[in-house]
Amino acid sequence: MPMTVQSSRIRRSLVLALVIFADAVCAQSPPANPYLAASTWPLFHRNNYAQAAGDLPSLRAEDSIGFERLDNPKNGTSPWTVLGEPYPNGSQAAFGSVQKGVVKWLLDGERFEQISYVVLPRGRLDFDWYVSVLATGEIVTTNIKENALYVLRDERPDCPRCDLVVDRKIIVPDEVGELTIHFSVSYDGLIMILLKGNTVAAISPTTGDVVAVGSFASSDDGYSYHNAFAIDETNRLYISSQQGVAALDWTGTQFINAWSVPYDFRGPGCKEPRRSSRLRER
Repeated sequence: MPMTVQSSRIRRSLVLALVIFADAVCAQSPPANPYLAASTWPLFHRNNYAQAAGDLPSLRAEDSIGFERLDNPKNGTSPWTVLGEPYPNGSQAAFGSVQKGVVKWLLDGERFEQISYVVLPRGRLDFDWYVSVLATGEIVTTNIKENALYVLRDERPDCPRCDLVVDRKIIVPDEVGELTIHFSVSYDGLIMILLKGNTVAAISPTTGDVVAVGSFASSDDGYSYHNAFAIDETNRLYISSQQGVAALDWTGTQFINAWSVPYDFRGPGCKEPRRSSRLRER
């Protein structure tokens, strides 16, 4: 069960608490995405392949392991944490999206501490867990209540102990569609985000423009998606929902359906989802 973080006992413990690792997954890593932070874990499930696994050696029986605990801010938990590019002094920020905002922790040698917490106007029953770090150092997260993306940054560039601030908000027009929390970053630098009803949008994180919207083939109504979807270096998206997997090609200007296959994600014994209730389905 290898893990991925820049070497430090404290950093090991942070990621160990978040992810299940598998040696086989680490055999190949995707080409680096130049639009993502140069860290080992800039996306929700680590990288564009959504591997959620790293390449450090497995722990052995004779190893001595230590950890430190930091509680999340009071308004919810952050089940997935991403890492920014190390600062010039060697320290590194970890970011998590909790129920009511975004938190920044700092990993500095043996020190592990919370630096900043930005409250966002999120819905009481929304779970905006997704967060990613761009090559610019900006942090992107969703805000389902407002049908928007928030872009945050350090108050000053290359400032490990600076607070986070909201740089801008990207509101997605209602006519485009209703956002889900599921997004990634393509190899041409666009935010690829799933919308309700088996659609996906390509959004520029710089201008906020919705570049294109496309539909993908699915045998269900697009109510539920699992979990972080992968994007390969050809900009093909692989999206799994309750009842199938679809591949969708991004050409730079439009989405084209490549293929789809049925897949029963729920398995035997699970009732059909109650699509009238987001809370019930969760």
